[in-house]
Amino acid sequence: MSRLNPHLCLLSLMAIGVSCGDKDDGSSGGHDTAIGGGDGGDGAAGGDGADGGDGADGGDGADGGETGTPPDPILATLEGTVTVELYEMVDGVRESVAWADYNAGFPFGPIFVGAYEDNGTEQERYVGSTAITSPTQAPNTFTVPVSMTAEGDVRVFAMLDQDGNRIMQSGEPVGAWNAPVTITDGGVSQGIHITILVEVNTDDGGGSGGSGGTGDCTDLSISGPVTVTNDYTGEGLAMLMNLDGSGPVNWAWFDVTAATAGGGAATYEIQTCPNLGNVKLTGAIDSNGNGLIDPADTSGAYVTSPDTNGNPIVVSTSDMVNKEIQIPILGSDGEVEDNGLSVVPFVTVSGNLTYEGGRIDGLTAGTSVYVAALKYRPTAGVSSSALSTDAYDVDEFDWSSDINGNTSVAYSLVVPANQTVYLWAYADTDLDGNVNESGEPVASGGTDNGAYESGSAHSTQDLDLNVVGH
Repeated sequence: MSRLNPHLCLLSLMAIGVSCGDKDDGSSGGHDTAIGGGDGGDGAAGGDGADGGDGADGGDGADGGETGTPPDPILATLEGTVTVELYEMVDGVRESVAWADYNAGFPFGPIFVGAYEDNGTEQERYVGSTAITSPTQAPNTFTVPVSMTAEGDVRVFAMLDQDGNRIMQSGEPVGAWNAPVTITDGGVSQGIHITILVEVNTDDGGGSGGSGGTGDCTDLSISGPVTVTNDYTGEGLAMLMNLDGSGPVNWAWFDVTAATAGGGAATYEIQTCPNLGNVKLTGAIDSNGNGLIDPADTSGAYVTSPDTNGNPIVVSTSDMVNKEIQIPILGSDGEVEDNGLSVVPFVTVSGNLTYEGGRIDGLTAGTSVYVAALKYRPTAGVSSSALSTDAYDVDEFDWSSDINGNTSVAYSLVVPANQTVYLWAYADTDLDGNVNESGEPVASGGTDNGAYESGSAHSTQDLDLNVVGH
């Protein structure tokens, strides 16, 4: 099985005149981004360990012991583009909308681009991010500096602030690169091209759409102090989140000012509706300095005492005062708790592929098979090489190495979460390089037209190839 992805070039930073040893004090992550200001994020691990110290040769410092100097972080760069494509639903089917038919400019807000470690868990640990602050209709280039404790794989995605409120809310349009990117020290990974699909209504005059405002109710107030335990000063956001981490449903901006050495302070007041029931009261600061509140920002939550998370709170009919938010919170293990915006960038759709209810190798000898998560419903024959143009992800199966001698083949596709994708499988039985032709077997998932809801969790969908009409 092979995956139809563009090749990611790994170049040396030295080749483009950037010194891998030119590291700062860690506060900025060791890089500046070309667009919108970078994440900085985990660059603090760089510290004063630029010379590697004893930790570099496996001494006590390398494993967090009391002696030695922590090793230098792994520094790398991701480069690519993000393109925003418009669509509208017509009779239940997604149809592409030309920018010229919708808006002459770009009516949406910034684009957040994030990279997090692909560690096989549900917990995203962001290792780099940036913001495209003034996107256009054309492909928008980005550069993301990455800082990691060790070489490994990352996932890259982009998220559009559709309503322009500078908050990357769950449910905002998301696009994801469909393959992990391997990070090596000093490497530059290029060719990452992400597409974000945005639903619009061509009758609305080209407005921004999306969710807006902090809610329709102002009948109840939740307020209190904000304690920031690092030396950050700048903007922050107090938020009411659903118990599953989605949201925010209500929020209020605040400004952090210096209070004591190594700390900051603010106050907040959220206006909301009564009788919300159980919700989470959280907060975040714009720690990566990109002008957004995004999933990579430092977060915290309501506390009943220092480092004691007091969530959930119960919102009934009375105002709530002196609800302190601490940013960040240290857990009992000494690690920083993640109380930030919950974003599920991508999920996998996987399953087994068979032919006419039987063996996959019952296909004509030499047949190639493709399984694709498409952006739009297929309507005619298409070359197999062009499938990736209209697909989030494609798996290809070769006769000799994958199909011959097997009952079924297993596919796995990476798709943006909470999106409608068109899940189709094709068999090229006449070996002409084209699929979805008359008389060739096809299969679809989801509804009759292949529309499949990706959801917020990994899912399975078995597919059975058949010739239409048989």
